[in-house]
Amino acid sequence: MKRAFFVGLFFIFCISLVSAIEFKMNENFKQGETLTAIVSGNFLDAILPGNIYFYRGHVQVPFEFDVAQIQEEYHIYALLPETQDNYSIIIKDVRYRQGAQVIDKDIEKNFSITSEKADFSIDPGFVITNGIFSIKVQNLKDSKISLNINNEKIQELKSGDIENINFKIQDINETILKKILLSTINQKYEVSVYIVANDTKLQKDEFDFSKPFLNYSFIINKQYSIPIEIENTGEKDLENISFSVSRDLRPYLNISVIEIDSLEKGKTSRIELSVFSNKEISVKGTISAFTDETLIYLPIELKILKSFISVNDGNTANATGLIYIPETQNSCFELSGSFCTSVQICNQTINAIDGKCCLSGCEALQSDNGEDSSGEIIGWLIIILILAFVAWFFFKKYKKTK
Repeated sequence: MKRAFFVGLFFIFCISLVSAIEFKMNENFKQGETLTAIVSGNFLDAILPGNIYFYRGHVQVPFEFDVAQIQEEYHIYALLPETQDNYSIIIKDVRYRQGAQVIDKDIEKNFSITSEKADFSIDPGFVITNGIFSIKVQNLKDSKISLNINNEKIQELKSGDIENINFKIQDINETILKKILLSTINQKYEVSVYIVANDTKLQKDEFDFSKPFLNYSFIINKQYSIPIEIENTGEKDLENISFSVSRDLRPYLNISVIEIDSLEKGKTSRIELSVFSNKEISVKGTISAFTDETLIYLPIELKILKSFISVNDGNTANATGLIYIPETQNSCFELSGSFCTSVQICNQTINAIDGKCCLSGCEALQSDNGEDSSGEIIGWLIIILILAFVAWFFFKKYKKTK
């Protein structure tokens, strides 16, 4: 009887050990396939890109990947190589609860890449959006494939073709999770799409971003600064708020802080985002902020454009008659800019919420021949002096003749 009791107790312990973390992922993948996985459990620490490692045997290997929390689960995707072998994905330095215990052991999942080549790959493997997004698809086969989208649309892709499949989801009144099916005869992906309603945020708990999402357009080879604020909306002071930028945004966007030591109840903290690119891009991603208990996201869409936009509205422009006016949701003061007067020009103008804001600094208006307006004044003074001298000369001569 006692033996049966201990056997049953051991069995219950093993079940709790197994069910503490659920790791949904295939054990076998084709060469070039996009790995997708879902991890769930009672996590005390957020799973960030810095916590995820990939190994071939005992050797760490670099994969392109990303991770994000969607509702109560963590979604991971990775672009796999075309190399047959045994691999593993390991999540390190993340605490989670197992019953009443706090566990900090590594979470590991093994998988294999087979000798068969995948029909196609996708990037990204999950999407966080406010309604408009695209998924990049590449044909990996030596022949043409027919791509089925949600069992409704067929798209033909030649060998090696890369196609951006665009999606637009309208009339979203609430934040929801949807699935998109991309498939061929031999392969399919079920892409998780987390759609954030325009009037809501991803989460609202202890703290929150001041805006639900950011959408900016800038010009290449120029450094820009975007101010954002994070607010403590809870009932207690917060400590150790950390930040992370998603993979697609990292080459173009830097954040001024990676951690806020403390944020008092009801207070806000200002953060600067620095944006730069030397090429044209259009990327979407997120900035995540997290404590031990809460994780929130700020969706961001960035467009870096190559040329200026022609504007003919009577506003003073530069020598080419062109000024660039991207959209922003900030005031001129928040953008560290200034308003130019009618006798000043600006080479870098942005449409702030309170008017056209100069980011490059106002400069004195120049005349058509390129000289400063002060030079024009000096010229007029010289002409007046010459006329005065001529008048004096004739007056003197007329007086002597008389």
